[in-house]
Amino acid sequence: MDWVDVETAIKSEVSSLWPATEFGMAGVELLYENEPIPDNGPYIQVDIEGIDAEIRVYGGTNKRLAVDYGMVFVHSFFPTGSGKQKTIRAVESVTKMLELRTLSSAIDFEGRNPPSPAYGKSGRDFLLTQDQPGANYYRSSASVGFLVRGRR
Repeated sequence: MDWVDVETAIKSEVSSLWPATEFGMAGVELLYENEPIPDNGPYIQVDIEGIDAEIRVYGGTNKRLAVDYGMVFVHSFFPTGSGKQKTIRAVESVTKMLELRTLSSAIDFEGRNPPSPAYGKSGRDFLLTQDQPGANYYRSSASVGFLVRGRR
């Protein structure tokens, strides 16, 4: 399975389940990496990343199994003063939908990692691919690891 197909399958799953969550129903925007950040209001950012530099291949000719590894990072941003528990619940609404699931018969998710809240006072948050807008958001982040199985 190509990495683009992996990302497409994960994004499709998260996007289809998001509207039924507490925060999806409340209109909290769901974004993926390198998408415009809303000017105001809470939002969730989902980053899908490969975490291993090389793919592992096992077995002999015509019987090879390839394994690749990745991580889904979920960040919730709520205006400062919204409450820590709300940012944690928002992150967990995404990580719970992926935990211990299999997608497209090839993507196996592991257990989720606990959320870690962080207040972005400086505006530059080194765990993120983009700066926090105006540094006036409280962030919680969590992740779910996965592996991709395939034949080579």
